[in-house]
Amino acid sequence: FWDLATVEEDPRCQAAGKLAIDVLEDQASNAPVAAGEDMSLTAMQALPKPKQLEQALRKCSPLMVYALRRLARGLGSGR
Repeated sequence: FWDLATVEEDPRCQAAGKLAIDVLEDQASNAPVAAGEDMSLTAMQALPKPKQLEQALRKCSPLMVYALRRLARGLGSGR
């Protein structure tokens, strides 16, 4: 994650690419959510936004959740 904030473009691009590959591979290796656990789109839209996000993150691998949260927190902070 540190290289994502570097001023130099090449290391930043390499870090972003590696992170994307790692996260996608990890997500692909995780078993998909069982059909019975999945909410319908209508039911999901009826929930408040934070609950919708929580439900959507349940479909993600732990690494995907960590990366998304870390990136979201990092966007608003200085180095």
